[in-house]
Amino acid sequence: MPTPPRKILSHLAILCFVVVVTSCSKPAPLHTSFRRSALDSAGLVLQVRNTSGKSLSCAMTAINKTDGQTCRYSFSMAPSGFTEIGIMETGWSFKSGESIEIAVEGHRSLDFKVP
Repeated sequence: MPTPPRKILSHLAILCFVVVVTSCSKPAPLHTSFRRSALDSAGLVLQVRNTSGKSLSCAMTAINKTDGQTCRYSFSMAPSGFTEIGIMETGWSFKSGESIEIAVEGHRSLDFKVP
């Protein structure tokens, strides 16, 4: 007896889900740190290093839950590259306790809080 079309579609949907979850299960190859801002004595600058040998497309979202402000910034990173993100690049000065997410194409997002 042939397999019913609904069962075939169900199996295809499960297979697609497994492929998507598996492909995004690699952690983002980034190392992050902060330094004091020279332009804003109360703010910080996010430092990001690409620890892989490949170019990366990244999208950063910062959220200040106290005042409800959000900052979004997209950037590319060269293999083994380094960049700084702060008030000069985004108009945003990072403050302690803010939530940050960096989405990297083909990897799991990196989520952390400003120290």
